[in-house]
Amino acid sequence: MKFNFDKKTAALTLFGAAVLLLVVNLLVGILNEAPEIDTNNREINTSGIDSLFLFSLHSFGINNDWIKEKRSKKNINSYLVDVPVDLSIPVILTELNINFNNKGVKIISEEENSSGKTETEFYVGNEVRLKSEFRYDDTIHRIAGTISFILSNYKLTDSEDSLFLDIPEPFSPLMLPSTKNFDITRFITGKKKTFSILLNDDITEIKYKLRDYYSQDRIKSTLFTIIQDFSGASFFVIDDNSDLFHSKVFTLIKEELGKRNIKLLKLRELIDLEYKNELQIKSDFDYLMKNMDDGGNRIIVVNYEGFEKLIPEINRFRKIGYKVVHPSLMIEKQEEE
Repeated sequence: MKFNFDKKTAALTLFGAAVLLLVVNLLVGILNEAPEIDTNNREINTSGIDSLFLFSLHSFGINNDWIKEKRSKKNINSYLVDVPVDLSIPVILTELNINFNNKGVKIISEEENSSGKTETEFYVGNEVRLKSEFRYDDTIHRIAGTISFILSNYKLTDSEDSLFLDIPEPFSPLMLPSTKNFDITRFITGKKKTFSILLNDDITEIKYKLRDYYSQDRIKSTLFTIIQDFSGASFFVIDDNSDLFHSKVFTLIKEELGKRNIKLLKLRELIDLEYKNELQIKSDFDYLMKNMDDGGNRIIVVNYEGFEKLIPEINRFRKIGYKVVHPSLMIEKQEEE
């Protein structure tokens, strides 16, 4: 049997079939779409309020020993919470309001100005479901340490790198002496940020290059150029795995920096967090923080991609009492100790 193939008819047929399939898919989508739930009208039960309340406190590093359950009346749980003085009660209340938002819970707080003690009630409708009393206690403190960040391999190549400098977290980009980095450091200081200088074997430009076979006068002259061109540096870092560190001229370099009260750190004395992927670096950072002694301090070296991935984790640990400071402050603290 022979068929006559009409291109126009075939095109119209295919178009009609496509429209039909589109209509069918839309109808199926509408029929199968889950109904929207208005979370504003969903009430959380007493057990849920209790759990979310305790979760909110624990997120600030508040110890269970500081949370005392008082005698319950009817369906009301009541707590007395001791708060370390480095944690603000209003900050806790802000967190509670955020966490209970859209849960059908109204929070009413009243502060006693004389003592700083704050009483809080959690309402569902007109019914009180939970009561709490917060009071400061200067005999307790959260277990925490102090950290700072040095950013390796920082490159100002696009607008995203430029915006990165607007991050409020304190950090210090680690720069190798070069003409290009001279311009970048001017941009960094223009953003009200600081930087640090790395000395190693990778310095290639003749005006900044430091080599073992150079004369003392040439070493002094080159070092003076580096110090002058990068005068805004907070401190210097020597790669103690480099030939420069093990050379006979390093003693002279160290002396010249010391004469000018320029701080010099050894790279291997810092904590190196290598960035391979987001999951790995967050896991390594979590382990580092949780294994830090109470009151301990760490200077961490990480590239800026890894640092960006760590910002939510940094905020999480800051929330429970860890402090994040500029590396220069950490260096001063370590020297005092």
